[in-house]
Amino acid sequence: MKRLKLKTVPMLLCISFIIGMPCLGNASATATASPMPYTSVQQALDDLKQQAQQHPNETQHQIMQDGWQVIYQHLPQTKIVWSFSAPKDAAYPAVVRREITDAGQFSMSVLCQASKSACEQLVATFNQMNQALLSNNA
Repeated sequence: MKRLKLKTVPMLLCISFIIGMPCLGNASATATASPMPYTSVQQALDDLKQQAQQHPNETQHQIMQDGWQVIYQHLPQTKIVWSFSAPKDAAYPAVVRREITDAGQFSMSVLCQASKSACEQLVATFNQMNQALLSNNA
């Protein structure tokens, strides 16, 4: 089983650097579940890329060097970061949706269409990153 390295998964930078907000100062210590509005990873990627083309001030799409794709949404009172696994990743195809509101509420949802073990590892890796971000900024 291929283990995801923290450096290969986007979102290691402080949330304030990425989305221009305070660094999770008021966020709770655990992420809550948020709704996943898509039924497939490809549907999510296609729709969000289209949103990035139509609304570039709200939604930006980036392809990272390691093949992960990240889409940032700057919406009123909330910021959402969508992280799509790279084709070479064990958890491909997968998307992780992380949201933080202006009030400091943090939530995460995952849509993973890979093997159960790869999906569990993906969730564990993102949960570790979430805990690190939250504890460093508490």
